[in-house]
Formats: sequence, structure tokens, C-alpha cells
Amino acid sequence: PVAYTDGTQAAQKTLRYEHKSDKLDIYASYLMKDSAPVVDTQLQYERKSGAEFAIDLHLNKNLSWATSWKYNDASLQDTQSAHDFKQEILASSLFYFDGQWMFGLGAGWFKNLLPNFDSYGDSTPLQAQTLLNTEAYGIEFYAGQHFKIEQYGIQFIQPYIMGNQLEYTSGTEFKRRDLGVGVAARFNHGIGFDYERL
Repeated sequence: PVAYTDGTQAAQKTLRYEHKSDKLDIYASYLMKDSAPVVDTQLQYERKSGAEFAIDLHLNKNLSWATSWKYNDASLQDTQSAHDFKQEILASSLFYFDGQWMFGLGAGWFKNLLPNFDSYGDSTPLQAQTLLNTEAYGIEFYAGQHFKIEQYGIQFIQPYIMGNQLEYTSGTEFKRRDLGVGVAARFNHGIGFDYERL
């Protein structure tokens, strides 16, 4: 159900604006009223309205710094009642790519977005008031090396390492840390694959 609780899967009606330049890219969206069922529950997610804003600052030809903010005025409805709440995400990341090396470092803060896992442990049906009453933060990194092949139908191969950590600060006690390695390959005709091991 996680993908449904931020309204992402229901975002069918949006008004978007984009402006790109050499130094700065700007993205803005207004999310209109929409709804979607929360999978495997008796709950219904409804976004009354929402907004998104992001900027991508090109510090130089290889390095960029992106920051984004998302807000939803939302409601969760169960068989008894509806619970209104506000959702927010604030995230920022640095990204470097010089044609051979690729590095990324990001952090995010999430309010009333990630599910309260303690609610799933109750024997009673999920309650709209507690399911998304959470706050959490996360960090992640990525480092990879890009090898151009451009023969035998192979465009490039890119091995990489990655990691992330997510920790709740309210709503439930949960912490997760992932470390992994992977390889991405791209072929002609838009074919490719990524293999990751966490």
C-alpha cells in the first residue's frame, strides 16, 4: 500500500509547468482532486488538492543540485469515518556526472506519508487516524563508473555501489539500512537491464 498513500498512483489530473535553461530548471505542478484505494485494506485515499515544486541548479557542466517539495491536502476514509491530514515531502540531492564517473547524494524528510507499521500489527482493522501519522527522514548515495562500449550492440555498461537509510522519528519505531552493488547495461534499440544485489 505504500505507493498509494502519497497520492502518486492517483495523480491522473495535474497542471504542470516546466522551464529549463543553462543554469536552472524549474518544475511546478498543481495536483487536482483524485482518489485511489489503499491496496489490501478497507481504506480509501483521497487527495483534495496538492502542489509540487522543484528546482535543479546546474552548478557547472558536471554538477547539479536539485531540491523538491511536495504537499498534499488529503483524507483517508474507512468504513466508519474520514480522517483529514496534510502530507509533506522535502528532499534535496547533489548529482555529479563527467561522462565516466557518476555520484549522487540525497536526503529527504517525510511527514504523514510513510505507513505506521505498528498499525499493521493490530488485530483490529486499520484505523485511518493512525496509518499515516508518521514522520521520517532518509539519506542515500550512489557511485558508479560509466564504460562506453558502442560496439556489438552494447552502448555502455555501468557498475555501481549504492546505499540508503530510512528512520522514523515519530509514529512507529523503524529503521532500515541498505547497502548494495549493481550493474546497468544499455543496448541498441532501447533495450537494457539493471541487476542489483542488496
